Order: sequence, then structure tokens, then C-alpha cells
Amino acid sequence: MSKVLLVLVALAGCTSSPPSPGPGLADTTDKQLESAKVAAVALDESSVVPDPARSDPVGGSAEGPIKRPVAVLDSEVLATVLDDLPPTDHDAKLTTFARKAASYPQTVEDVLFRYEKERWTKLTDGQIKAFNEAAKQLVGRIKDAVVFEKFNSQTERIRILEVEADESGQPSDRGRDNRPVQAWPPGYSNDQRFAVVRLVVPWSIHHADVTYLLAYEDGKWTVCLRQTVHYF
Repeated sequence: MSKVLLVLVALAGCTSSPPSPGPGLADTTDKQLESAKVAAVALDESSVVPDPARSDPVGGSAEGPIKRPVAVLDSEVLATVLDDLPPTDHDAKLTTFARKAASYPQTVEDVLFRYEKERWTKLTDGQIKAFNEAAKQLVGRIKDAVVFEKFNSQTERIRILEVEADESGQPSDRGRDNRPVQAWPPGYSNDQRFAVVRLVVPWSIHHADVTYLLAYEDGKWTVCLRQTVHYF
């Protein structure tokens, strides 16, 4: 039976909910107030504030969010998390990523497993709802045997293990430090502003599960939470 060895959780980047009015509100600039309105749209579906000036691809409008192809979103979020992930081959400072997605079953509970619950309390109710939507989509996509055909790394630090090489090679041929990182198909919230990415990362002769919660802000994906659970 596998045992949990170490868990690392990090929170960063995800815009918090707008502050409640307080004594200093009179000193708040119009620009700051406008920023608070944008945050309300992005993070809390119950506080929808019109934002006609917003022009990013998933910003939405009064008619509803503009949907983008899932394959495009996959490439964006994978690039984000692989850029954040430390190299798995420390000597060569490289990470090998398998183009073929992980296909063994997951549940929503697996995906959103809260090992250190207090870290997750920093998420707003709106974020939690959105990440649950994303986790459900991730679980539903596993049966589709996804291949990340459109993903191409923009950095030399990430090398791609193509499907043919993955299926023909033996793990022993690659060596302990050259096993690929594999991702389950990412999941997205209904408005495509939040994503869940889950990775299997080689660690010595063992492995780690890494879960990323991402938010789309200012035209790019930002890491809200990263949780790493090592097994041995």
C-alpha cells in the first residue's frame, strides 16, 4: 500500500474577493473600485458586475462567456503548470512530458483532496464552486483517451515524449530520472475562467501527485493553489 510521505501546498496569484466597505473606502480611487468590480466578476458568480471594457477571450459579456476550444485551453494550462514545476531530471534540468494523457480513473474527491485543509480555506465560495465544476469535467474526460496533440512547449526545458515512443519504450530504457510527467485531461469551470490540472510526477523510484488550481486573469493563467503529495 502506498503511503503519503510529504505534502507541499502553495497559494499564489489568485485574485481575492473584493474587500468589504470600511472606514478607508472614501480614500479608494476610481481605478481601485473598478478593479474590485472586475474581481467580483471573475471570482464570485453571485456578484456579477458589468464590465464592457473587458476584452480577454474568456472574459464574457452580457450575452455570456465566449467559449474557446478545449484543446487550446489544454495547451495553455499545461504550459503554465510545466513552467511552474521543478525539473524532474535535476542533472540535465529537464522535464519530460508525455503527450498521451493519464487514463486511470479518478473521482472528484481524488482531484480536490484537501490534505492540509486550512490552506484551502483561502479560496472563496465562488472559486470553490468553479473548481468543483472543473474537477467534474476532468473526471469526465478521462474516458476519452486524450492526446495533447496541440501542445508544444515554448521552452527547451520541457521535452515531449511522443505517443509512439511512449507505447514502444520500456520504463527501464529511460532510467529512473527520465520517466515522463503525465497529466490527466484538465478540467474547466462552466465559464472557462478556472481550471484544474492534475499531474503524475516521477520522484526517485516513487511518484508524486501534483494538483494545480488555476484562474484566468488579465489574459493569462495564474496559479491559485499547488498541492504536491509524495508517495513511497
